[in-house]
Amino acid sequence: MSTPAISYQLYSSRNFPDLSRQATMLAGIGVRHVEPFGGLLADVDALAEALAANGLDAPTCHVGAPTWRDAFDSVAPKLRKLGVATAFMPAVPADEREQDREGWQKVGRELSDYARRLKDQGIRFGWHNHAFEMAPLPDGSLPIEWILGEDSDVLWQVDIAWILRGGQDPAALIRRYGDRVVSFHVKDLAPAGTCLDEDGWADPGHGTIDWATLLPVMRATPATTWVLEHDNPNDDARFAARALETVRSW
Repeated sequence: MSTPAISYQLYSSRNFPDLSRQATMLAGIGVRHVEPFGGLLADVDALAEALAANGLDAPTCHVGAPTWRDAFDSVAPKLRKLGVATAFMPAVPADEREQDREGWQKVGRELSDYARRLKDQGIRFGWHNHAFEMAPLPDGSLPIEWILGEDSDVLWQVDIAWILRGGQDPAALIRRYGDRVVSFHVKDLAPAGTCLDEDGWADPGHGTIDWATLLPVMRATPATTWVLEHDNPNDDARFAARALETVRSW
């Protein structure tokens, strides 16, 4: 496969305003691609201006479930303004994260509908996982199986660290869904009892994930973006610089 674009999930910098500072910091260390999250779409013009002013683009974007459900028709014009090629739903609301098989099948049908409607507008659609999709159901299946379903137009952005926190084998799941894996979130897990002020996350390459084993599996997919992410860094500039250095070394 060709070398994936290294991107940066702007959610990692949400606690370090403002957008102009974030974009300038990222461009200064050599980041060229970013992944906005749904809250930034509220002022898509300001987002587009900040990215353009710093030579950044947005090949992917996260958009929350409430927006897809309540304002679907407003999403595609904003994505087009940013040049987004693939959009992901990053989760369902917290009160929907424990469901039975039928409930997850319903979510899968919902995603399939969004994928079809966005495909008509030239934009790809997929799911981004957390840990709740990895909790086995009574029949032994996993919610992620029903969320992704059988529709090959529903793509997957794999968050390896969340799969591990959910107790599942990321390599096995990546191999299983193969051609539907179009992006990865690259973050790391800190050793137990460390980085507690950062919710136990670590900068990529500075944690416990066995990247040497996973990298060949990741490279065997058609993923075109590897997105640097830390859910709660205490210093976003440090995280961004170290994460970029690590992934460039791969």
